[in-house]
Amino acid sequence: MDITAKFDIDRELKRWALDGARKALKVGKLHQIADRASESAIAQGAPVECEKGCSKCCHYRIDITQTEADILSEYTGRTRKTPDRPRDMFQEPIPCPFLVENQCTVYPVRPLQCRGYFALVPAAGSDLVSCRSASLADYRTARLHVLRPPQALVAALLGLEGASNRFADIRDYFPSVR
Repeated sequence: MDITAKFDIDRELKRWALDGARKALKVGKLHQIADRASESAIAQGAPVECEKGCSKCCHYRIDITQTEADILSEYTGRTRKTPDRPRDMFQEPIPCPFLVENQCTVYPVRPLQCRGYFALVPAAGSDLVSCRSASLADYRTARLHVLRPPQALVAALLGLEGASNRFADIRDYFPSVR
C-alpha cells in the first residue's frame, strides 16, 4: 500500500531539510512526519492489525540511530552505550528494554522504525499470515503483510546522522533497563 498517496512526504522533507534546528529536534520532526504519514495511511483504510498491548514486533530487532538513542537516553535518564558492532539477527525473542508488561514506556519518543511499522490484515486468499495468528516464536519468520516506514524518511534520518553512523539494535544501546 502506498501510504504517500494523500500525504506529500517529499514536500514535508523539503521543509524539514531547510529547518536549521539541532539534530535531535530534526529527528523529532522526522518522527512527526512519520506519524502523519501513518495516520494518513490508516485514514485511507490501511487494514492495521496492531492494537495497544500487542508487542510481538517489540521482541525482535529494532534498529535505531545514535541520535534516537540520545533522545531515548534524555527521556528516560538512562545512559546509552556505544555499540561495538551491530547485533546479529537473533533467533530467540528478546523484549525491547523499554517494554514493560507489553506496553511501550517510551511511546512519545519511540524510534522511526516503531512509528512506521504496522502489521496489516492479509488479503483474502493470500498466503501471508496474520500477525495475530503468528506465535511470538514464529513471528520473525512468518510471512506477514506489513507497512514499514517510508524509505524517504529512513534515508533522511541516515543522511542527518552522517556517513559514519549506522543503525544498531536498541538493545545494543540499552542492554538492560530493568
